[in-house]
Amino acid sequence: MCTERLQTPVIQRNNMIVNGWYYCPAGHKTGQRIEKNSNIENTPIWCKHCKKAYYPVIKDGKIKEITK
Repeated sequence: MCTERLQTPVIQRNNMIVNGWYYCPAGHKTGQRIEKNSNIENTPIWCKHCKKAYYPVIKDGKIKEITK
């Protein structure tokens, strides 16, 4: 019996949308789901891990920039 734990690689998700979910700049998954044709501007997305609001500019489901 093997007592070693399997280690999964950590994926850095800075300012990304992965599988339709927005990840904050620190790499935490937020509760905001982003569709392929989503357009968001001047809307805060709250990260419960960082306790901060981020204001990403999302055009057609892709991040253009982030203002804090």
